[in-house]
Formats: sequence, C-alpha cells, structure tokens
Amino acid sequence: MKFLVDAQLPPTLARAMASEGHDAVHVCDLDMTAADDRGRGEGHRGSLIACLRG
Repeated sequence: MKFLVDAQLPPTLARAMASEGHDAVHVCDLDMTAADDRGRGEGHRGSLIACLRG
C-alpha cells in the first residue's frame, strides 16, 4: 500500500513510515504543499492519504 502524507502532518511521519518499509511520501517532498485536495490526489490514485480532521 502507498501512503501520501498530507501537509498538516509532519514530514518526519512519512520518513518514519518509509524507514519501517512502507511506501510513504510527504506532499512537501513532491512540491505539492500549495496544491488543493484534488491536486494532491492527481497521480496518486490507489494511495492512502494520511490526514487529520479537527
């Protein structure tokens, strides 16, 4: 499973997940921090997007 970690979560989360063997990347590593939610999903179909809701 692939993980795309959203901007409100720290980049260290994606790095920690990757160090445990998961396919995880943070939006800042893809220059996507300014993209809207629809833009973040483009090219990442099938990925689980980790985010927080408040």
